[in-house]
Amino acid sequence: MRRIVTTAALVLALAAATAGQGHADPAPGSGACVPEADLDTATGPGTDHVLALVDTLRADGADDLAVDAELAARACLVRATAAGAPIPDADLIDLAAPDVYVITTVGGVDRWVAISAWQWQETPGYPMRGEQGVATWFDGEIRPILQVIHHGGTTPAFPSVSREDAAVVNGHGVGFLLTPRQNATDTDVATGRTALVFEGTGGCRDITVRSAFAHTWNDTGISGLTVDAEGPAFGWTSTEDRALALSPPTTVGVDC
Repeated sequence: MRRIVTTAALVLALAAATAGQGHADPAPGSGACVPEADLDTATGPGTDHVLALVDTLRADGADDLAVDAELAARACLVRATAAGAPIPDADLIDLAAPDVYVITTVGGVDRWVAISAWQWQETPGYPMRGEQGVATWFDGEIRPILQVIHHGGTTPAFPSVSREDAAVVNGHGVGFLLTPRQNATDTDVATGRTALVFEGTGGCRDITVRSAFAHTWNDTGISGLTVDAEGPAFGWTSTEDRALALSPPTTVGVDC
């Protein structure tokens, strides 16, 4: 059954591998790491020296952490983390499947709204300096009309506010970046909703919509955000101190 709301009612509802210290000595006065081996050369002491070191460490039963620590200390190497490496779940954030409603018909075309909501189960630790990101995305193409985010705290310290300044909005969804305000017991991103009003692009088809909440803390932040059919891509400033919550999917028929 299709649920129908008016645009006015909608707006009113919304308004309501650690690098170790070690054997490589820094250049005098520089504080920089100086490697025992020069990896720009293949032989002695060069890349072969590093490979021999790894062989020796592995033969002695060293695990990845021990190998990384020695390579950091002796060769100034820090393990690279792949951009697609798994991101920890933001398990303190309750993120439900988006609700999708038909609002009205404009010029014979159905106009829809997708509403995504989040709720922190516990107030995140203080201080939380990093940006937070919220996104809603579709696996098929849609025509966005307008977008709103509504968020606030759980106490009077942070009353709810609404904004329309999305970091990204396109034919696959919308995303917002939030710089949280916080005190010892509450934050202005403790709870919130986003709404994307959209139309289909023609043809009768099923389309799936999901939402995401990106959480960062300490010195990590989010430098940018994009959205496509595969989901949101957050520009994490570090692979540390980050987590991501993903909602279950909602599938609806549009233009039918």
